Amino acid sequence: MEDFSIQTSPLRICISRALEKAQAFCQAFGHLKSPPPELIGLPLIDTRQLPVVLEPDDLQDYQWILFTSAVAVHGVLSRFSSVPTHLKFAAVGPKTAQAIQGYIHRPPDFIPSEANSQALFGQFFKAGYKGDILWPCGNLADTRTHLLQKLPIHPLVVYKTIPAPWVSPDIKQALVKGVDFIALTSPSSVQAFHQHQLPHQQAKLVSIGPATSKAIQIILGRDPLESPNQTLESLAKTVLANSPSRRYC
Repeated sequence: MEDFSIQTSPLRICISRALEKAQAFCQAFGHLKSPPPELIGLPLIDTRQLPVVLEPDDLQDYQWILFTSAVAVHGVLSRFSSVPTHLKFAAVGPKTAQAIQGYIHRPPDFIPSEANSQALFGQFFKAGYKGDILWPCGNLADTRTHLLQKLPIHPLVVYKTIPAPWVSPDIKQALVKGVDFIALTSPSSVQAFHQHQLPHQQAKLVSIGPATSKAIQIILGRDPLESPNQTLESLAKTVLANSPSRRYC
């Protein structure tokens, strides 16, 4: 495994999630030599389940359900005591797969090699799976994605993403004091960051992927560093690779 050595003062790194929901990001810094970086969790968005009418008979028309978040899993599968046995399930990544297994008591039938929606749709399409597909998603999901892949996908909005109503004064003060990096994990987190009028001019901005980078450019007016893979681990490695006080050893 690559190792990184801290040569000067510890980095101060903010990520747009609660730290307990960004474990892969935090663990990527676990092998740094002393002093460890200061990690600041900044939860910027909340989700709300929507009152969608979905009956067991409605699922008979589909052969697959593609889940791109654990929130969507709970929004659909919590409504049923059982699901039709013919249904197959795809999960965007391990946490979503774990949520699915909690309801159907078996692993999902498909998980892409990378935990992001682009990989899910792309690899699912290349695998040649057939049948109509239900895609439970949030209100901010880019429903054009499935059109690009020419899949018979039927989006169903089951939850709403909204900005968190407030940001902790301690976190605001930390940002005012100054951080080295701000890692942003979704376009909605960029929008919420802007709505809360949080300072960012002195920090390097790091994006988890192209859609988030575009949001940063449009909303915050800056060109961010971009993670090559849309995972929290890759996001952390991008931070480390662009830290002037670090060397590979």
